Amino acid sequence: LVDGRMLSRLTKNDLKQTLKLTDPFHRTSFYFAVEMLKKLNYNFEEIERRRVESRQTKTDVLVWTNARVRSWLHNVGFGHYADNLGKAGIHGSLIACHTQFTSEDFAEVLQIPKEKTELRRVLSNEFNLLLSCGTERGLMG
Repeated sequence: LVDGRMLSRLTKNDLKQTLKLTDPFHRTSFYFAVEMLKKLNYNFEEIERRRVESRQTKTDVLVWTNARVRSWLHNVGFGHYADNLGKAGIHGSLIACHTQFTSEDFAEVLQIPKEKTELRRVLSNEFNLLLSCGTERGLMG
């Protein structure tokens, strides 16, 4: 058993060797999950309360799980691609906090072909709407 506060002290080598997080994107995902825990002072009751409150809305993306992100994809018409997130490491804190994670990156993770430009445009619009409604990141820019 590890105290949650120790998670932020893990090095890149710790993540690779101890936790077997060899994929750079998964390490990034882990980093933003830990950032969410720190922002909420490792208060798991608060995290769960906020998850319940945002279950049916596009708010508080920071606390969304991968399953909640997939549910949102179904709701905005991308259910066909939602299963591609199963092992991708995409969760709310990554979307809410990783300012370099774009709708194009999301489309790649979802495996939407590049030639489906209209579909990617719709995803971009939905993604940007999600950022503006449910994250502080959306308010920044």
